[in-house]
Amino acid sequence: MDLTISDTLYQQIFESLDEAIAIEDTDGIIIEVNYNMCVLTGMSRNDWIGQQGLLAVISSEWKEEYTSLMNESPANKGWQAEMFIKRPAQPGFWALLKGYPLLGDHNSLYGKIFTLSDITETKRQLTELRLSDERLRFLLEASSEGIVIHEKGIITDVNDATLRMLGYAGDEVIGKSILDFTPPKGHLLIMEAIKKNLPISVIGEVYDSQKKIHFVELTAKTIEYSGKQIRVLLLNDISELREKQIEEQRLLSIIEASPFIVAMMDRNGLRYMNRTGRDLMGYEAGEDISHLGIKDILKYPTDESIVSQALSSAIQMGSWKGQTIFKTKDGRDLLVSQTILPHTDEHNEIGFFSTIAEDITERSKAEQSLMVSRERLKYFMDESREGLIIHENGIVIDFNNTAQRIFGYSMEELTGKEILRLYDTSFHSELKQKLVLKDTYFEEVTGVKKDGTKFDVELFSRPHTYRGKEVRVMGILDITSRKSVERALRSSEVLLNAAIEGTNVGIWDWNLITNKVLFNESCRKIYKQEQAALYFDKWKNNIHPADLPDFLNKLRKHLYGESPMFQHIYRARRDSGDYIVIEAKGKLVRDENNMPVKIVGTAVDITERQQMEDALRKSQAQLSALIENREEAIWSVDTEKRILNFNRPIAEIFKSLWGVELRQGNVITDGLPVKMAKKWTHRYDRCIKGSSYSFVDEFILNEKKSFVEFSLNPLHVENGNILGVSVLARNITPQKAFEKSLQEAKEAAEAANSTKSQFLANMSHEIRTPMNGIIGFAELLLRSRLTAAQREYLGIVRHSADTLLILINDLLDISKIESGKLELVNNEFNFHALLKEVVRTFQVKTKDQQLKIVLRIDKKIPPVIIGDEMRLRQVFVNLIGNSVKFSKNGTIRVHSLCKHFLDKTLTIYTEVTDEGIGIEKEKQNLIFEPFNQIDDPLTRQYGGTGLGLSIAKKLVNMMHGEIGVDSEPGKGSKFHFTVQMNISGDFQWKEKTPVSRKN
Repeated sequence: MDLTISDTLYQQIFESLDEAIAIEDTDGIIIEVNYNMCVLTGMSRNDWIGQQGLLAVISSEWKEEYTSLMNESPANKGWQAEMFIKRPAQPGFWALLKGYPLLGDHNSLYGKIFTLSDITETKRQLTELRLSDERLRFLLEASSEGIVIHEKGIITDVNDATLRMLGYAGDEVIGKSILDFTPPKGHLLIMEAIKKNLPISVIGEVYDSQKKIHFVELTAKTIEYSGKQIRVLLLNDISELREKQIEEQRLLSIIEASPFIVAMMDRNGLRYMNRTGRDLMGYEAGEDISHLGIKDILKYPTDESIVSQALSSAIQMGSWKGQTIFKTKDGRDLLVSQTILPHTDEHNEIGFFSTIAEDITERSKAEQSLMVSRERLKYFMDESREGLIIHENGIVIDFNNTAQRIFGYSMEELTGKEILRLYDTSFHSELKQKLVLKDTYFEEVTGVKKDGTKFDVELFSRPHTYRGKEVRVMGILDITSRKSVERALRSSEVLLNAAIEGTNVGIWDWNLITNKVLFNESCRKIYKQEQAALYFDKWKNNIHPADLPDFLNKLRKHLYGESPMFQHIYRARRDSGDYIVIEAKGKLVRDENNMPVKIVGTAVDITERQQMEDALRKSQAQLSALIENREEAIWSVDTEKRILNFNRPIAEIFKSLWGVELRQGNVITDGLPVKMAKKWTHRYDRCIKGSSYSFVDEFILNEKKSFVEFSLNPLHVENGNILGVSVLARNITPQKAFEKSLQEAKEAAEAANSTKSQFLANMSHEIRTPMNGIIGFAELLLRSRLTAAQREYLGIVRHSADTLLILINDLLDISKIESGKLELVNNEFNFHALLKEVVRTFQVKTKDQQLKIVLRIDKKIPPVIIGDEMRLRQVFVNLIGNSVKFSKNGTIRVHSLCKHFLDKTLTIYTEVTDEGIGIEKEKQNLIFEPFNQIDDPLTRQYGGTGLGLSIAKKLVNMMHGEIGVDSEPGKGSKFHFTVQMNISGDFQWKEKTPVSRKN
C-alpha cells in the first residue's frame, strides 16, 4: 500500500473514529482493530491480530451465512448484514456488520474494513414497536444512522440522528422538500433517482440549520410500506474524515515539495518516491517504480553494505545516517547523504523503511580533494578556521589550534581524554553511538568549554587514515553567531506577520465546510467588531439591504465558476451602527478533488474615496456650467490623463490642428503627435505631484504664429487629495506684440542712457579742469588785501565753486559707475587712521553745533588692510556727512567691527547712527536711487543732489558688500553696510578659528 503519511498519524485517525473497526488483509487475516472494536467484542488487540476475519466473534449459527457472504460479495463493493455476536464471559448482542473494500492505487485490493454496531436495543425496541406502530418499526429497522423518509421528495419522517446532524427540530424538516437541504448542483441527480426509483450510494453534501455544508455518505432506496412505495435515505456524516483527508493531502504536498529525496520501501520493493527523487533518479512522474528493489537503486557494493549494516543499524538505533551511492535509471552515480528510518507494524515487526537523502556529489568531490595526503591534512589542521579534532573510538589523538581556542583546552589537557567531555551531556548517548560508525555525518550540538560555558556547535565527522590508524576527523564550527541570527530572523518573521496584520487591508476567510468567516485584526478594525469569526449568515446581515442581492449574486457566480474572482463594492454596517463603503475581493480555493473548500479575500474601506469621487462629480457639474461659455480654452483631466471636462474652444483647437474629437473619458494625449504627447504627459505628471505653473507655447493658427499661455493647477478636494489637473489656455499674441515693443523701447532707452553716461563722464572731466582753476584763483585772491565786501563776494564764489566741484565729482562718479568705467584700486592703507581722520574732519566742522560724534573701532580689525582707500573714504564721508546734515543736535555714533575673517579675506561691518529727523519706512528704499531726495518740507531745506547715497550704495556693492537703513521719523536713522577687504600676507590672526559676528 502506498503510504504517504506517517503510521502515527494513521493510528491517531483510526483510534479517533466512533465506529468499532477491524481491518483484514487479502488473505482474510485481521491485521488491525481499534479500541472501540476491543470494547464492543470483549477481545484485546492481541486476541484479534491474526484471526481469520470476524469468525472468532460470529455466533455458530451465523458462521455459515458469514462465510457465504464473504465468498459471494463483490470484492470492490461494500455490503452489510445483521448477525449475532458472541462475547467471552459476557452476553452476546445483535450487530449491524458492514464491509468495505480497501483499495489502493489503480483500484488494487489491499484488504477489507469491517465495522460493527450494537443494534440489540434497536431490535428490542423494534420488536416492541412492531406490535403498535409498523411505520416506526420500519424506520428503526432501516439503519442505526441518520434516516430520512420521503415521498417523491417531500419529507415525511426523520430520526433523531438526522435532526442532531443538521441541527433542526422535527417540525422544521417534515413536510419540506429534500432539495431544501442540498446544494443545487446535486438536485438533478436526486430528482432523476426519485423519478426512476433508482438506488443511490454516493458521497454528497447537505446543509445544516446554519447553512454549513456536511459531507455525507448517502444511500437511498425505495421500499414498500403500508401499501405504498416510499424512499428511505441513510446519512452518514463524513465531514471530519474529509477534513482529515485534506490535511493528509497538505502533508503530502509538503513532502512532494521537499528539496531532498524522500522514499519508502518494503520487502516487495519501492512503495513511494517524491518528485525530487524521481527527478534526480530519472523516473517520470507516472512511471511505475514498485518493482524496483535495493539492487536497482543502489550501486554495488553499496547495496550489500546497506543490507548487511545500515538496515540492521537503523533497526537497533532507530535510525541510520551515512553516505551511499544511488544508481540512476540511466546508470549514473549519485552520491547522497542518507538517513534511513525503520517502521514497525502492529506485531512490532519491520513493515517498511523510509529514507531521506541529499545529493552531495559535488560536496563529496570537494572533501576528497582536501584529503589527498597526510601532509595536506596537517596543513589544513594548522591553518583551518574550523576546529579539527582527530579521535580513535572517542579518544582524542590530535587537534588543531582552532579547536584549542574554541574549547580553551591545551594539547596536554585533552590528548588521550574522551571527546565526549567537549559536549553537553544531553548529546552523549547519541554521539557515543556515532563515534564508532565509519560513515560521514553532520550534527548540530551544544559544546562545553573548559570554563563550563555552553555554545552552539556544528559537527562534521568523517573517517580518515592517520599515522597508519583508521580514525575519525571531526570538524567543529562555533555557530553561536549564526544561531543568534536565525533566532533574530524568526523574530523578524513574527514582526513581519505583525506588520501584515497592521495594514489597512482586511483579510477574511470563509470556510465553506464550517460556514464560518474568519477576520484578521485589520478586518476587525474596519468593521469595528470584536469577534474574530462569524457565521456567514450573521456576516451577510451586516450588508445594506439594497446591496445584498448583488453581493450574493456575484458570490454565487464565482462559486459556480462563472467569474474568475469575486469582486463587489457594497455598504456594510459596523458594530457601531454606521455604514461604510467596502471594496471586497475574493478567490475560491478548491481541494485535490476540485471541491470548493473556502473563499479567501480582502476588504478595504473606501468610504473616503467614494466621498471624494462624489465630491468630484459635483464639482465637475458646477465646473462644466462655468467653463462652457468662456472664451479661453479650458479642460481638466484625472490622474490617469482621462478627460473630465472641456469647453468648445479647446474642442475646436484639437479638431482643427490634429483632427481629434474630444470625448469625456478619453485619454487627452491620444491622437497627438508623439513628441507633443510625451511633453504634455510630463506636464500633467508634474502638476499631479502638486505643482501649479504656467508656460507659453508657440503655434501656427490661421497660417500665423500665435502665442498661447497655459496655466496648470492641481484639482484638490476638501481633504487635500489631488484628483487631477485643470488647464486654462489664453491666446496672448497681442500681449506678446506689446511686450516686444516695450522691449525695443527699453533697449533704446538703455542705449540712450549709456550714451548719456558716457557723455557725462567725458564732459564732467572737461568741466572739472577749469573749475579747479576758478577755485585756485579765488583762494589766491582771498589771501590778498581785500575790502570786507570783496572778501564776502570772493567767499561766496569759493563756496559756490566748491559746491559745484562736489556736484561734478558726484556726476563723474555716477557716470563712471553706470558706464562701467569705474575701477577699484587695491593698495595697503591704515583703516584705523582713515576712519579717525574722516571723523575728526566732521568733528571740526560741527564744533559750533550741539552735535557729538563718537567713534568705536573693533580691535580685531587689523591696522593695515588692502583695498581702495579713496572709495572707502567716500562711503564714510557720504554716510557721516548725511547724518551731520540731518541732525541739529544729539550724538552721531560710528562703529566698525570685524564680522568675518577667513583665508586672508576680512568682512568689515560699519553702522552710522544719528538722532536726526529720520525717514518714513515707505520712503527708505528711494534714498539709494540716483537724483532722488525725499520730497518733504523738512528735508527740502537741506538741499543736495541726491547722488551721495546712490554712489555709496554702488561703491559698497563693488566691494562685495551690502548697505541698508533702519529709521523712524523724529527718532533718527541707522545706516549700516559691509565691505570685504584683504589682509596683508604678513598679518597673523591671533585666534585659530575664523571670527564671525552678527549685526
